[in-house]
Amino acid sequence: MLSTWAYSFAMVDACAALSELGLGPRRSWLGVMDELWRALRGAPGLVEYADALTRLNRAKGMASVMVTHSLSDLDALTAEEDRAKARGFADRSAITVLAGLPPRELARVSEVTPLTGPEAELVASWSAPDSWQPGAKHPGRGKYLIKTGERLGIPVELALVEIEHQLYDTDPRFDDAAVSPPRGRRTRWPYGGAVPDCGGVQGSSEHPG
Repeated sequence: MLSTWAYSFAMVDACAALSELGLGPRRSWLGVMDELWRALRGAPGLVEYADALTRLNRAKGMASVMVTHSLSDLDALTAEEDRAKARGFADRSAITVLAGLPPRELARVSEVTPLTGPEAELVASWSAPDSWQPGAKHPGRGKYLIKTGERLGIPVELALVEIEHQLYDTDPRFDDAAVSPPRGRRTRWPYGGAVPDCGGVQGSSEHPG
C-alpha cells in the first residue's frame, strides 16, 4: 500500500514540476489513503514514511484523506515514537468525518475534535443495529458527521444508486449465508423435530428421560 501511495505522490510531484516549467496544466489533487492502519502496522518506522509523504501536501496543491476504523488502531503500533507520530495525523486534520462509533471511542475522538452532547449521541446511535433480524438495515449505513474545529457538525446521509449496490457490497458472503443455509444430513432432535447434522455425526439421539 505504501508503495502505491509513494508512486501516486511521485506522480503529483512530476506534474507539479511540469506545471512550473509551463509544460503542463496546474492541477489540484486529492489523495485517499484508505485502511491506514494496515499500512502503518507493516513494520516499525513506516509511520515516519507515511508522515513524510503527507507533510508537504499543501505546497503541492494536494489534500489528503486518511481512513481508519478507530483511533485505537494508532495506539496498537509497537513503538511509542510511531504512536506519537500517528496521533499527529489526527491532530493535524482540519476536517474529521465520523461514521457510527461506540461511546468509548467517541471519548477518544473528543480529545481531538470536540463534540457536543447531541453530536455524540447521534454518532453513537449509528453504531449498532436496532434489530436481531437478518437483513435489517444497519442504522449507521451511509450516515456521517462532518466536523471542522469546534463548529457544529454537519450530519449527512449517502445513498447508493443502481449499479453501486453491487459495486460497493462488502457483505456478499453474509448475504449468501442468509439466503442459502448449508444443507447437511438430518438427525433426530431429542426434543422433537429434526436439525442439520453440522458435525457430520450419524445416528439418532433419544431423550434420556
